[in-house]
Amino acid sequence: MGIDIYLKKEKQNSLFLITDALYDALDKNIIDDFEKITGVFIDNYGKAKLSFQHSQVLFKLITTDVENKKINFSNELKLFIEFLEKIVKEQIDLELIGD
Repeated sequence: MGIDIYLKKEKQNSLFLITDALYDALDKNIIDDFEKITGVFIDNYGKAKLSFQHSQVLFKLITTDVENKKINFSNELKLFIEFLEKIVKEQIDLELIGD
């Protein structure tokens, strides 16, 4: 399973995969706080559209929890943070599609 991340309106080449393990590593508070701030719900079975501004919010929530040692910093999480950082810097909108 997992959540595939694509460029908005291009669903042929996945840019990144949020595995079940990565999704579970993201503290439920991050997902809940993200939804409260943006109105966007991310789950393993649905679809969501993320503007680069949404990606920036998610990036800040994750990095804050890492800094405060609320979540474990794994290599997979590191790659996701780097991915989000690039998306924000390049102002790329995304679409997330769960299984």
